[in-house]
Amino acid sequence: MNISEKENVERIPEVNLLELTRRLMRKLGDLFSWLGKILLVLSVFIVRKSFWILGFILIGVLIGFLHSRLTDKYYTSEFTTKCNIDILPDLIPNVNKLHNYCLENNTVRLEDILGLDNSVVNRIRDIEAFWIIDVNGDEIPDYVDYLKKHDVRDTLNPRLTDRFCVRIKTYDQEDFTLIRDGILGMISSDDIYARQNDMRLRAIRENLAVVSDQIQKLDSLENVKYFQNTSSSIPSGGQIVFLEEQETELFHNDVFSLYSRKQLFEIDLEINPGPITLIGDLTYPNTEDNSLMFYIIKWIWICLIIGFSGLVIYHNRLKLRTVFRENL
Repeated sequence: MNISEKENVERIPEVNLLELTRRLMRKLGDLFSWLGKILLVLSVFIVRKSFWILGFILIGVLIGFLHSRLTDKYYTSEFTTKCNIDILPDLIPNVNKLHNYCLENNTVRLEDILGLDNSVVNRIRDIEAFWIIDVNGDEIPDYVDYLKKHDVRDTLNPRLTDRFCVRIKTYDQEDFTLIRDGILGMISSDDIYARQNDMRLRAIRENLAVVSDQIQKLDSLENVKYFQNTSSSIPSGGQIVFLEEQETELFHNDVFSLYSRKQLFEIDLEINPGPITLIGDLTYPNTEDNSLMFYIIKWIWICLIIGFSGLVIYHNRLKLRTVFRENL
């Protein structure tokens, strides 16, 4: 192979790469040109059919207004609780039984479980419990799994095992507190949960007694070590021999550690006396979930999509008829 053939062989990859780049740029140019034409055609079509589009918007506003007037308004709020005993895997399904009763409109069971009047129960739209997800496993709650799509096998973003969220939907904001208290009362009055909690409290009191006794013993021991005479003299052959002074042993760190443990036990007894503790209370929304604007926006989009599709089909009816005839 001579020198000229070698140069041609070396140029082939370079030529192919340049040609590929040109083709790619040409395709991108054709794509942007096609998109520009589509946008131009749509803009002209919208301007020419602006009267119809405005009519579809007005129809959507009217339907949304009528739908809003014919629908009862409801409100949504939620609260978060912390489990003081290991019951969360069983607790969430138990609370979600209330969700099933709401779907079935079983007001009798809801009255019996929540201990509420029939008038309050009839205004309940839904009650549902959700897991709280901890992203990156730092034990900090990040979001609530409302869609229930979290993979339980995801170990990087696990579920929190000590707290959960309860969402309440009702037709009267004044009922939020009553419904929340009914749910908390249902959980606290459960016999199994109550016995587990009694065992937890008994263990805390026993540990508190042990820690208090250790603190008292260390205090007494420290007083003896601190106030005793650390130097001594022994007579020997008519002479007094002074022994080396011993270093006083202190127990401050041990005492402080025990006091910290004691304080944690006392806080637990004071703040978490029941199976669960309310840590995130209800908020009262300013507007309804299904407000007037919600229905108006919803129906405007529906009318625009249906109406715009109908205009496009009507505008191209002759072409569509020809295509159908050729294919049939």
